[in-house]
Amino acid sequence: MAGKSKRVATTSDTASGPITGEDSQRVGHFRGLPTVSTPGLTTKVTDTATSLLPSQSEESGGRARKPAKGGAVEDPALYKRFRRLCDSILSEVRELEASISEGRLPDDWLGSAAEIEALLEQLYDVPWGQRDALKGVVTAILFQVVNADWHPNHVMFLKDMISRLRSRYSIDQTAVKECAESVRLYELDQFRGTATKPMVRTHYKIVEDTGE
Repeated sequence: MAGKSKRVATTSDTASGPITGEDSQRVGHFRGLPTVSTPGLTTKVTDTATSLLPSQSEESGGRARKPAKGGAVEDPALYKRFRRLCDSILSEVRELEASISEGRLPDDWLGSAAEIEALLEQLYDVPWGQRDALKGVVTAILFQVVNADWHPNHVMFLKDMISRLRSRYSIDQTAVKECAESVRLYELDQFRGTATKPMVRTHYKIVEDTGE
């Protein structure tokens, strides 16, 4: 009939025979289109004017993403959030660095420290990088700064570590190792916040009192 598109059956395999009335009764739905199911065969009924159904990547404009190796997250929105937080932390750190005078932090350094710690906690919650690598790095940084009496080396440590993080695209366990190296470089307490402080063994010598 003029003005109407012809209905045809397209199959994902070669049909072994014509579609029967019994087959047409077993009609399901596939992405909103009726389907006819036969044993071992799925037949989709479409309009001739309808093109092949798009794949998942085509539906999302070619932006379908697979998990990266090692469990890395590759979401542009998360990466932008990660970079914005790093930029905000660096801005606060540089402002505090500029106020250092004669090797001393200004009297109001606690306000900047509180802001930096709050931003670090937000960075901790960003699911970016391989598995929990970013959480591990941020935790190691927080160990050095939370409830600490800051001095200029804390500021330089923060500037170093956040700059390193920001320059990375993929965050993995090597970033955690870099944090440990930075702690040693700026002579901070590498055992702070951990249960692995070195044990100090004291030796005593017993001397007999002869009464002399």
